[in-house]
Amino acid sequence: MFCQSCGSQLTGDETFCGRCGTRVQTIPPEKEPPAPESEAGQSPVYTRFEPVPVFPYKPGNYMKDQIKRVSHSRMILFGILFAFSMLNCLPMLALSRRASDLIGAAIFFGVPTLLFLLYFLLAIRDYSNYRACGIYKKLYDAEGLSADAVDAMLNDEIEKALLFSHKRLTLTEHWICIQGRFSLHIFPADKLIWAYTYVMNGTFYQVIFALSNRKRRSIHTLRQKTCDEILAGVMQSYPHVLLGFSKMNRQLYKDM
Repeated sequence: MFCQSCGSQLTGDETFCGRCGTRVQTIPPEKEPPAPESEAGQSPVYTRFEPVPVFPYKPGNYMKDQIKRVSHSRMILFGILFAFSMLNCLPMLALSRRASDLIGAAIFFGVPTLLFLLYFLLAIRDYSNYRACGIYKKLYDAEGLSADAVDAMLNDEIEKALLFSHKRLTLTEHWICIQGRFSLHIFPADKLIWAYTYVMNGTFYQVIFALSNRKRRSIHTLRQKTCDEILAGVMQSYPHVLLGFSKMNRQLYKDM
């Protein structure tokens, strides 16, 4: 460091130059500009990218395997609910002495029991004949694809154009498959506009997929890490998709 007036060398601790008496001007270090703050109450746009664990799909019939998995879970769920409802329904019907009590017990317990039985039987039907599952009708109504075309197309995409595979989500070049515990959703990749994380009560997490037809699909989880893995997979597979919840992304989605 040198005096700006006479050029004498300084140690850096002086306030005035010992030779000419000129006040030493110190230049403060440059400060880095502050990082932009996210909007109040909004989570920042998702920009992280961490290594994503991949769960490769074994060769086979994707639709058959997934529908059987979902149907098996539904059979267990609605079977338990039906048995529990029956255990409560029968004693109430037996102890009812007046017609009004009998009708009330039949409505309060009988209707849910019949609904659980119906869902249980539908799950058995889908498990024994996966082509009878309603998802084929939805794909036919939305995309005009027959059951044979859906099976062949998805198997070929997963084998040749798989972009990301997770136990809850499969992404290919043209299709997105959300593999819930009790549900299965399949829709074209070009319909996905926005993906973000939604936290319920600080405990339950959801990854929301907002589609171009204003519909939303979600993946429920108890772990923030799972949401991060899924969003990172979406980011590396479809760079055009809006990621993260913010007012800006919400407005962009509304304007599309």
